[in-house]
Amino acid sequence: MKLRSVILLVFFLLTLPTLAISLDELDALIANFEVAQAEKELTTLLKEEPNNPEFLKRMGFVFVLKTRLASDEKQREQLVNQALDYLKKAKSLGAEDPLINQLIRELPGSTGKAVYSKNAAANEAMNKAEDAFAAQRFQEAAQYYEEAASLDSKLYFAPLYLGDAWLHQGQAVKACQAYDRAIAIDPDIETAYRYKGNALMKQRDVERALRSYASAVVAEPGSEMAWQKGLQRWADATGAEIKLPGIRPAVAVAKDGKTLNVEVGDKGSPELAPWLAYGAARMLWREETFAERYPGKPYRRTLADEVDGLEKAALVASELQASGDLKPSEDLALLISLHEDKLLESFVLFCLPDEEVLKDYVPYRAAHRERMVDFLVEYGVRREKL
Repeated sequence: MKLRSVILLVFFLLTLPTLAISLDELDALIANFEVAQAEKELTTLLKEEPNNPEFLKRMGFVFVLKTRLASDEKQREQLVNQALDYLKKAKSLGAEDPLINQLIRELPGSTGKAVYSKNAAANEAMNKAEDAFAAQRFQEAAQYYEEAASLDSKLYFAPLYLGDAWLHQGQAVKACQAYDRAIAIDPDIETAYRYKGNALMKQRDVERALRSYASAVVAEPGSEMAWQKGLQRWADATGAEIKLPGIRPAVAVAKDGKTLNVEVGDKGSPELAPWLAYGAARMLWREETFAERYPGKPYRRTLADEVDGLEKAALVASELQASGDLKPSEDLALLISLHEDKLLESFVLFCLPDEEVLKDYVPYRAAHRERMVDFLVEYGVRREKL
């Protein structure tokens, strides 16, 4: 990871408005690149509490920012080592922050002149932009980022950092436009979605911010940054809760693929019928459907397989509910709702995944990205507190 990316991470994690986080004044100093003042305040605090992980973490952030202001590579290397010392100590004392782990991984290789592009002119423009940005000449930085973007149309970092420069000039709308350009270059990187969410929060546009943060998760579902520094921070700012729904099918196909294991206590309960339909559909997939869809390949659990079973269960439950023969349980009511909203696939991928089903994540996302965002927004956010 380039040092500029590391610096951006520090900046953006400290600039969301009205977040219920401690040490707000220090965070504001760091976010505004008031490095000397932040270091002075933290030095005083650490004299009183040398083992406070929150103080140590922020001092690590300060030294990360100082690396960009280094006069030569020797000084830069010393600053990187000091940053690592603070961050590692903070972590050892219990500081929990995905950014700490990322910085510890990436900082050792961050010295030297950054290489952003194989296009020499674009790379030169990026480094000029970086120097201007570090000196808080944000208008000049924006001009160089724009130049780099024009010289290398595939350079993701140029519009990404351009958005940052616009944001520092109070131009949140232009920042969002720049982030959209980065997203267009590579929609499967979470960073630009998350930064756009931050810019939208600055505009108090919380609903669009939520969709942008959810898009970050869809882009990189395994990214702790996307979940914790995007969706979760949105929840912290708005008083909502991020909690994905869950369903445990009451019928499972046995390992032999030929029998069903039933977990409904009352075998005469109308609750059983939808789950038997689920089990029957899954068995049919094992015996016939998979071979028809994927000739010559050994059976694996697929997204289509699981969704077909859940869809059959939802249909039977809906019919029984309509006839008055069934008052759906919480699980079945959720299943009916997901089916009606055409979000069963997204539910399976986020809430019932395994290694086999996740092989279908990328192909499904390519065709249904917005539907996956809909699922996270509509079913992954508890708004009772709003």
